[in-house]
Amino acid sequence: MCSFTLVFKTDVKHLLLLLLLLQLLLLLLLLLLLLLLLLLLLLLLLLLVLLLLLLLLLLLLLLLLLLQLLLLLLLLLLLLLLLLLLLLLLLLLLLLLLLLLLLLLLLLLLLLLLLLLLLRLLLLILVVVVVVVVVVVVVVCFVISELAFRTFSNVPSI
Repeated sequence: MCSFTLVFKTDVKHLLLLLLLLQLLLLLLLLLLLLLLLLLLLLLLLLLVLLLLLLLLLLLLLLLLLLQLLLLLLLLLLLLLLLLLLLLLLLLLLLLLLLLLLLLLLLLLLLLLLLLLLLRLLLLILVVVVVVVVVVVVVVCFVISELAFRTFSNVPSI
C-alpha cells in the first residue's frame, strides 16, 4: 500500500505538473491568440486608415473634377462674352458703314443742289444776256430808225 501511495503521489505530482504545463501552454496559446487578435485589430485599423485615405483621395479627385468643370464653364462664358463683343463690334461697324453711306448720299444731294443752283444762275445769266441783247437790238433799231427818219426828213421833197 505504501508503494501505491508513493506511486499515486508521484503520479499526482506528474499529473499536477502536466496540468500546470497544460495551463501554461493554454496561457501561451491565449497570449498568442491575443497577440493575433491585436495584430488583426492593428491590420483592421490600418485598413480603415487606408480606406479613409482612399476616400479622401477620391474626394480630392472629385473636387478637382468639379474645379475643372467650373473652369470649363468659365471658359465657355468668356467665349460667349467674346462672341457677344465681336457681334457688337460688327454691329458698330455696320452702323458706321451706314453712317458713311448716309454722309455720301448727303454729299451727293448737296452736289445736286449746287448743280441746280448753278443751272439757275446760268439760266438767269442767259435771261439777262437775252434781255440785254433784245434791249440793245431794240435801242439800236430805234436809233437806226431815228437816224433814218431824220436823214430822210431833212431831204427836200421832190
